[in-house]
Amino acid sequence: MKTDVASMASAVLPYVVIGAVGFVFLLMATVWLRRAMRRWRFGSERDNVSKHWKAVEDLARRGDVMSLRLAIIQADAVLDLALKAKSFPGTTTGERLKFASRKYHDLQRTFWARSLRNTLVHEAGSELKIAQAEKAIAEFKRALVVLGAL
Repeated sequence: MKTDVASMASAVLPYVVIGAVGFVFLLMATVWLRRAMRRWRFGSERDNVSKHWKAVEDLARRGDVMSLRLAIIQADAVLDLALKAKSFPGTTTGERLKFASRKYHDLQRTFWARSLRNTLVHEAGSELKIAQAEKAIAEFKRALVVLGAL
């Protein structure tokens, strides 16, 4: 009886190993395919992000305070577009950025630029220094590069 079990186990073992290897291969292929689909989807959005970012840079090049205010607001909208394209969950830009910063730790620095944007939008009479605006726009651009949108 023991020899029957041993011979049966040795006969079945190659099939079990082949099945396990096949399962691992399918699991890896599924993960790779999901990542590839995510990159492919984002690739179509990259042109859209670039187009909108060019408008931000055009506004920033004007150099006056009002244009820089608009450039910061528009840069935030472009960041939101990129975060949505990368499928980060959330109903607001801040929520999506919070989730994204868990994966991309460099995005923690972007919260400063977002708070400046919120100040400009929500506080009447808020002042903006040109150097501060240029730093915020550069930070938004860096965040887009980190996300792979630019």
